[in-house]
Order: sequence, then C-alpha cells, then structure tokens
Amino acid sequence: MRIQPQSRMVVTRIDIPAILEAHFMRVSLDTEVYRSLAAAGS
Repeated sequence: MRIQPQSRMVVTRIDIPAILEAHFMRVSLDTEVYRSLAAAGS
C-alpha cells in the first residue's frame, strides 16, 4: 500500500449567513419535534 500526499489544499470561505440559516432551521425543527412529542406524551 502506498500513501501519497495530496497535491494541493483548497480553502474556501465560510458562508456565515448560510450557517446561521441552517442553525435557525435546525433549532426550529428540533423545537417543533420536542413540542409534538411532549403533546403526544401528555
């Protein structure tokens, strides 16, 4: 087995607005799931 190093490294900028939107969507979805589960368990 031969291991060869990568020929180059590509670095891209982090899209902060996209990260914030994804985080908001995840928190919103999780919150709704928890509410639904709590209502079903009552």
